[in-house]
Amino acid sequence: MFYRDYSFIVDPRVNEDDNFPEFCIILELMIFKPFKDLDKDCSALTVICFQDEYAFPISSKNLYHLKEIPFELICKEYNF
Repeated sequence: MFYRDYSFIVDPRVNEDDNFPEFCIILELMIFKPFKDLDKDCSALTVICFQDEYAFPISSKNLYHLKEIPFELICKEYNF
């Protein structure tokens, strides 16, 4: 499944006219636990980030930003 109801973009640019790094990484984060609506089965969030290297490992900058995302506040919840 690809949960596109809501996505979070980690923008690495310092200035708006800066170029994005070469590679776009799309992460689908899902946990089998609802945070808001206990009648739901899971919570999910799609995260889009950018880095200069292809795929894994995820850059340390992106890992830092991933840890800072308030997942339980901005995720969407779903039933199977």
